[in-house]
Amino acid sequence: MRFRTIFLVLVILLVAGFVALNVDEFTRVSMLSLGFTTVEVALGMVMLLLLVVSLVVFLASTLYMQSK
Repeated sequence: MRFRTIFLVLVILLVAGFVALNVDEFTRVSMLSLGFTTVEVALGMVMLLLLVVSLVVFLASTLYMQSK
């Protein structure tokens, strides 16, 4: 359990460092097709948001399984 926690924190810190070093690229606006429409949005921020959402879902499922 201890190794997994340290590994998860290390991965989060590495992603945060990567984003900090490349913030200009993450915030560059581009056209994104949604199939039925196109929007102008920062693709890097969308990908970062998807990463955060998947992390929250993973942590919530882990907490649920641990409380059972």
